[in-house]
Amino acid sequence: LAFCKAFKDNWDPYFSNAPESYHFPELLDSLPIAVTLKYGQNAQCALTGVEADAAAANWAKEYDYSHIWRMCVGLATHYSAFRAKGWEEISVFDIYDDHPAVYLSPDGPNRQPVDLNELPLLDERGAEIPIFSENGIRIPRRRATGLTNSTRLSIMQNLAKVSSLFVTSPPDADAMALDDEFDDDFDEAHTVNNADYELNIEHARARERRDVRDTKYTLYPHFFSKTIGQWQSTGVIHTMLPHIRTLSSSLTRPDAAGHAVVALGSQCYNTSAHAMRDRSRFHVVQQGMLTGAAAGSWSTTEKGKATGKTLWNKLCYALPHEHVTAQLERDTGMYNSLRFENNLLIDFNHVRDDVRDGYLFYHDFILPYAQLCTRPQIVNALRDTSVLFPYGVFPEVYSWAAYPVTSLLTATWKRYVNPFFGPVPLSRRGVHPNDHKPKPHYIEFLACLERLLNFAYTGNAQVLPTRLMREIWAGRGIVDQGFPFLWPGLTWNTDRRYPLAITLQRWPVHPATERPLTASKCAQVITYGLPHYLTVFYMQSRLARLDRSNAMRARRGEKPLWEDASPMGKKLRLLAQIALRSFTEDTVSLVAEQVGNEIQPILRAGDSEEYVDARRRSQALKSWARQEFPLDSTDEGATFILLSNIVCANSAHAAHGLPKSSRGQWSRADFVNHLMSVATSTSRATVRPPVWNKGQFWPVLRAAVEEGRNVVRRDLATPDLDYEPSDDEALAAIKEAFNFITNEMRIGLVPDAVRLQNGRMSTEPSIRAWTNMGPLPRQSQAVQATLLTSRQRDERQLAEVARAMAEENPGTVWTTVTTTISSYHKFLDQAELPSSWSYSLALSESTSTPDMVVTNYSWAKEQFETNLSDWRCDLALHLAFLISKVIPNVSWPQQGEAFKMGIKDVNLANHQAGITYVRTLPWEEKHNGGVHAESIYFTQAAIVFLCWMHSDSPLRRQLLTRKSIGTAWTNKHGNKCLSPINLIRMGIAYPKSDGILGRPTYGSGFSVLSDLELRDWGKQVRQLLRKNPFGLVNMIFGAAVASRFVDQGHFPDIRPPPRRVTSTSSSASSSSSSSAGQRRLRDDDEVEDLSDLLREQKRRRMV
Repeated sequence: LAFCKAFKDNWDPYFSNAPESYHFPELLDSLPIAVTLKYGQNAQCALTGVEADAAAANWAKEYDYSHIWRMCVGLATHYSAFRAKGWEEISVFDIYDDHPAVYLSPDGPNRQPVDLNELPLLDERGAEIPIFSENGIRIPRRRATGLTNSTRLSIMQNLAKVSSLFVTSPPDADAMALDDEFDDDFDEAHTVNNADYELNIEHARARERRDVRDTKYTLYPHFFSKTIGQWQSTGVIHTMLPHIRTLSSSLTRPDAAGHAVVALGSQCYNTSAHAMRDRSRFHVVQQGMLTGAAAGSWSTTEKGKATGKTLWNKLCYALPHEHVTAQLERDTGMYNSLRFENNLLIDFNHVRDDVRDGYLFYHDFILPYAQLCTRPQIVNALRDTSVLFPYGVFPEVYSWAAYPVTSLLTATWKRYVNPFFGPVPLSRRGVHPNDHKPKPHYIEFLACLERLLNFAYTGNAQVLPTRLMREIWAGRGIVDQGFPFLWPGLTWNTDRRYPLAITLQRWPVHPATERPLTASKCAQVITYGLPHYLTVFYMQSRLARLDRSNAMRARRGEKPLWEDASPMGKKLRLLAQIALRSFTEDTVSLVAEQVGNEIQPILRAGDSEEYVDARRRSQALKSWARQEFPLDSTDEGATFILLSNIVCANSAHAAHGLPKSSRGQWSRADFVNHLMSVATSTSRATVRPPVWNKGQFWPVLRAAVEEGRNVVRRDLATPDLDYEPSDDEALAAIKEAFNFITNEMRIGLVPDAVRLQNGRMSTEPSIRAWTNMGPLPRQSQAVQATLLTSRQRDERQLAEVARAMAEENPGTVWTTVTTTISSYHKFLDQAELPSSWSYSLALSESTSTPDMVVTNYSWAKEQFETNLSDWRCDLALHLAFLISKVIPNVSWPQQGEAFKMGIKDVNLANHQAGITYVRTLPWEEKHNGGVHAESIYFTQAAIVFLCWMHSDSPLRRQLLTRKSIGTAWTNKHGNKCLSPINLIRMGIAYPKSDGILGRPTYGSGFSVLSDLELRDWGKQVRQLLRKNPFGLVNMIFGAAVASRFVDQGHFPDIRPPPRRVTSTSSSASSSSSSSAGQRRLRDDDEVEDLSDLLREQKRRRMV
C-alpha cells in the first residue's frame, strides 16, 4: 500500500520530467490508480466442475480489470509420475458419457470421430493407442492401480535434452496437424510468423537452419550431476507458441493493434526447491551463515560482533546442510512434482471489454490456459526431457552427492573456526585477543565450500568465483566432470581427527594486485559491510607472502622492497602502504565526486557559458586520476597545477592555486600523528578531515594499526615473555613506517575541512580547502607550458599580475592562515586586519564569558580597528601570527627540575638573559581543543598580547590596583598557554624568579618589558620578518621548531635536513613500490561524461 501511494503521489512530477521517449499514447491521458504486488501468489486457480464456478464467482468479487493497463501473471502447472502396479481398462460407455466424440489426433482440419468399440486398446508395442477430445485433450482409456506415495516418482529435467524444447522441428502431420492459419510457421524458409514477435520476442529471429536454438535458456545442474537439474528461459517452449497465440486471439479485440497475451519467460524445476527455503528468496545453503559467523569474530564494531554471535548460536543448533536435509525429509511425498511455470503479460489495452470482468477472465483465460498445458504436444515435450527418480532416491541424492563437501565443511568448521567462539579455554588465556580468532584463510576456505554446497543445491554457476575456483581446481572439476576437485594447497597434517590443513602462503592471489582471491566477499559485505571485507585477510596474506614476493622481484631483475629495513620494518611499511593507498584512493574518489557534482549538469546542458571551463576541469580530472602520485606536491608543481585546474571554476581562479585550508602549513609528521589519533576512533562520526568518514580508509587504517601492533609484539617479544613491547613502543614503530611511506608515496596535498557559515569546521574534507604538507610547489614554465593551453596561460598571467598588484595594495584582503612565514613580510604594512581575524569566535568560544574578559576584548577590538598603525598593535599582530603557526605545540614540560636549577645561575636583572633562558624550554603539544583552530588562536593571541603590552588596557589598570588578573582571565587563556611562560618566550615579558614554571604572580614572578624595550623588540621583529624570518623563528622557537617549519613549507628556499631512520630501517632510501598501473581510469573521447570515472572510482573501492 505504501508503494502504491508513493507511486500515485509522485507520478505527475516523474512523468513530466521523464524523457520524451516515455510519452507514448497509453500514458499521456492516464493516471495511476493502484499497483498490486504478488497478489494471489501460489494460489490454486484452475479448478473444475462446481469448484470452477465458485472460483469464478470469487474472481468476480476480487478482480476488476476495467482500469488496469497491463498485468504480468505467472502460472505454474504441476506434473506428477507414479510407478503403476497394474492397469484397469475404463469402460467405453464411461468414456462416451463424458465425451460424445473422440478422435485419433488432438486437432487438425480433417480429423474424423472414431468408434472406440472397434479401436484396439494397445498397439503392437503394448502402448496405449491415444484418443483425444474435441478440444484436443487426451482421454485416458485405462487407469493405473496400486498408486501410493511409495510408488510416486520424482521428476527433474535432463539438461542434455532441454535444447529440443527451444529448437524448431519439421512438422509431423500425424503428431501435430495444425489449422491452416498456423501453416506459415513451418514454411520453406523456416521462419517464424511475424505475428509471433509479440507472443515470444525471442522466437522472432529468422532461422537459417532447422536446428537453431530459438530462445535463450540457462541450465542449472543439481547435485554435481552436470546433466540433471532445472532450466530457466527468456521465452516459452516452442510447442506452446501456437496455443498461446490461439488463446491470445480469443481474448483480443477485433480492432486491436496488438496481442492481448504476450509470453515473457518460463522455467521448469522440481517442487522440492520450495522445501529448501527458510524464506522465499534464499535457500538455507545460499545465506553463507558459516562464513558470516566466522568473519564476525574479526569485526571491529560491537554490532558486527553481535551479528556474528547470533549466527553462531543458530549454527550450534544445526549447520546449513543439516538444516536443509531435515527440511527435505519432513515430507518427501509432497515435494517431487515437476513444476512448469510460464510468465505472461496481459495487455488490457487489447483485451475485449467483456473479459475485463473477473468472472469471464477466469473462464476465458485461466481455465483455457490450464487445459492448454495438458495438450499432448506440451506434455510429450516435457516428458521427453524428464528424468525419473524412485522413492528413497530423491531428494536424498542431494545429501549423497554433497557428502564429500559437507564432510570437509563440517571438519573445517569444528577444527578451525568453532573453537574460537565461546569462552577462552584455560590453555589459551593470556594470549593476545587476535590470536584467539579463526584464521582468515580458513574463513575463505569455508566460503569456498559453502559456495560449492550452494552450487550442488541450486546449480547456479554465478555463486562460484571464477578465478578462485579455477586456482583451487574446483571450477575445472565441475566443468570437466561435474564434481569439484581440490588443489594441493590443502595438505595433510598429523591430527588424525582433522588431518587437512591450509598454509596461508599457498593461498591463491591475484597476480597483478597480490590481493588474495576470495569467496567470502558477498557474505561479509552483506553481513558486516565492505570495509570489514577489505582489511584483515588481505593484510595477513600480504605479510605472509612478503619474503616470497621480494624473491620473485629479485628473479625478475627488480629491486626488492625496502632492502634497508629490518624484517619487522618491512612488515610495518607494507601495512602502512596498504593503508595509505586506501587514503589516496579515497581522496581521488572524493575529488571526483565533488567536482563531478559541480560540472556534470553543465556538461549535460552543453551550451552554457561555463561549458568550456567545465570541460577543462573534466579533462584535468581524468588526467590527474591517472597519476602515479596524485597527491604529490614536489613534482615541479605539475600535480598542483592539475588540481588547481580541477578544483577552480575557471583559469583566473586557478592562477591563485588551490584554496588553502584554515589549518595552514602541516608537516607529514603532523599528518601521521593525526592518522594515529583517527585510528583509535571507535565511530565514523568522530573521524575528522583530511580522513573521509564515508570512504574506506578509516577501517583499513584501524586494521593496519592493529595488525602493526601484532607484528611488533610477535617480532620483539621474547619466547619466554620476559619482555613484551609496550603500546607506546609499538606505536612509535608504526608511526615511523607511516612517515616513511607517506614520503615514499609523496603525499603532500590533502583536502581538508572548510569553515561553514555557522563558524564551525566541516566534518568532511572539501575540495575548497587544501592543506599542504611539504614545500610549496614551484611551478616551472616548462611544466605550465605542457599543461595549459595558450588561452589558459594568458588568463593565468593576467591573474598573477592582478594578484601581485593586490599584494602591494595596503588595503587588499589578506589572511594569516594561508600565509607562510617567509612571505609574511608582504603584509607588514597592511592597513586592514586580515580576513582570518575572528573576534566573535574568539570571544564567544566558551558558553559564558565573564565581564572582565568582555571588557578587555572590546577594548582591544577597538584598538585594532581604529589604531592599527600603533606600534603595539603592530607587534601584537606579528607575534600572534608567529605563535599561531606553531599550534598545537604551545606548551612546555611541567616537571623541570633541571630548568629550576639552571635559572638560579641566570642574572635575571638582565631581561634578555632571562628571556633567552626561558626559550630553552621545548615547545610541546597541548592536548586541548582550543589550540587547533588557527584563525581563532591568532585572534586571541593578538588580543592577549596587546592587553599585556599596553599600559592603558583594562588588564594593566586592574593590575595596578589589585595586583592580580583574576580567575576569569586565567580560565579562558590558561588552557591555551597564553600565559606568563609564552609571554616571556614571545619577548613581551621577562622572568623575575625561579618559580616561573609554577603559578607566577605579576610583579614578583614575572613582569612586562618597558615600552622602550618593547618598541625596540617591535623594530627588530619587523626587520627580521623582512630580511631573515628563519633567524627570527630560530631565535624565538628554537632549532627543532624551525626545522619543522621548513618541513611544513614555510621556508621553501631552505632544504630540509636529512632524517635518520632508527628502529625499522638503517636508512631512509628506498625505491618506490607504487605501480603506475594501480590507478587506471577510462580515458574516453567523451570527456563531457564523468560517469565512467565515478563508476570506476566506486568499483576500485569495491575491489
